[in-house]
Amino acid sequence: MLTVRRFKTEDLLKIRSMNPGMAEDLMSHGNLFPSSAVVAVDEAETFFGAAYILMTQSFRESEKREVPRAFIRGAFQAVHGTEQEIEASALLLESLKEFTEKLQQEFPKRRIILQLFGDSAALSYQEYLMSYGFQPKALMTRMERDLSDLSDLPEHFSFRLIEGAAEDAPGFQKKMKHFLKKVYDFVNPFDDEMLALQKEEENEGPALSKLTFYSSLDHWDADAYRALSSEAFQGMPDSDEDIRFLLDHGAKVYFAEEQGVLQAAVMTYRIDPETAATENICCSLRYRRMGLTTALLSETLLRLSEEGYSRARLHIFSDNTPAFMLYQKLGYEITGNLIEYHFEVSPSIRDY
Repeated sequence: MLTVRRFKTEDLLKIRSMNPGMAEDLMSHGNLFPSSAVVAVDEAETFFGAAYILMTQSFRESEKREVPRAFIRGAFQAVHGTEQEIEASALLLESLKEFTEKLQQEFPKRRIILQLFGDSAALSYQEYLMSYGFQPKALMTRMERDLSDLSDLPEHFSFRLIEGAAEDAPGFQKKMKHFLKKVYDFVNPFDDEMLALQKEEENEGPALSKLTFYSSLDHWDADAYRALSSEAFQGMPDSDEDIRFLLDHGAKVYFAEEQGVLQAAVMTYRIDPETAATENICCSLRYRRMGLTTALLSETLLRLSEEGYSRARLHIFSDNTPAFMLYQKLGYEITGNLIEYHFEVSPSIRDY
């Protein structure tokens, strides 16, 4: 017979052998609810699984909102292939629900929602979660890009991303070129060569020389990133603790600036030795549909290839058609789907 008990540091090696990502969360994630972390064991202390809950930014900010929706993110996994897998899963899931119920009692004015994610192809898993009161709320698509050959990436962008500080105003040569084209256009308004020059200038895009490319190792502005993410995603996709945790474990945030103002960003981090995540891809409203995200993500993919990764992966809400078209243009292919599940203590009196 299995039981659940509080997580102990000595459990880390067993958890790491089952799921390295869970072990890292439990070991150093600043967003962890410590009292939520449990493991499933038998009388001989044989390990059969683990579960825990992470706090999100919405939980921290829920008291400030008119409609206080506070999300918490659950994770549980039982050791696969054992006779006790189903029993361990049930105990771990019950533990997450009990913690959520206690949290709801502690903060009665907040609407606390427990999130879980699961593969859409696992129908038995979906039925299992729904039997415990979890409801599917959103479909997310997993997409991957092969990095072994990047020759098919778009070559012409509206923006040129450069290392270092933003360039100053256009120099004398560029101003003179612009002046000569104006003169030439006045003298020969229908000249084919002039039309080609005009097209070249148009393709350079706005603020061409003012956009800058960094990695988080060189530069990091948490406030600017938070503001951009809030604009792009209607609220932070990850809490500050999530971002700091990823950065502390080798993540990078590549981004473009205009005169010191953040305009687009892509976060990357290691999933496994061959695969890197390209997530939290966002662009300011000012530069939407102008090619900036294409240029930035293309450059990021080249960097990941240079670092030795063979694949890049991202997740996207399945109804986000413009983003789908962008990622397919950059060579990403659909490899699966995830379902986001929600659990609430009193869902019958609350509407989405």
